[in-house]
Amino acid sequence: MAPQGEGTFRVVDLKVGQSVMGSFDGTLSSDGRMARLELGSAMSAGEISGAYTLVLADPYNIEGKVTVKNMALDALILGALHLQTFNGHGRADGEIGVSGSLKRPESETIYKSSRPSFAGQIQTFVLAEISVSRSARR
Repeated sequence: MAPQGEGTFRVVDLKVGQSVMGSFDGTLSSDGRMARLELGSAMSAGEISGAYTLVLADPYNIEGKVTVKNMALDALILGALHLQTFNGHGRADGEIGVSGSLKRPESETIYKSSRPSFAGQIQTFVLAEISVSRSARR
């Protein structure tokens, strides 16, 4: 029997370290042939939205993208670099997409099109504005 159903979820005030990233919600639905995950956000600044679809049969194809707008990166920078302080601000805009087969990961394409920017001083390192245009993995 194929999995069927639908539901919703909500994450309120997701924290990374001591910093609140924001609140997220979504829906997950399946008609037995395809499952779809839709994401949204309720953040005071920034936005995450998008959807992914998974075919529930061999070769389990997945496709979709998430769009990030004006997403604050300060908490992620602190956590990823294991810093105690960050006297600046980081923000990201862009898309993160996935297309391919879960059964054959070598066929998957993950693309990112974004424009993160960082400004500020991290302990003894000074970051200027950085821009990433597009990258892909196969």
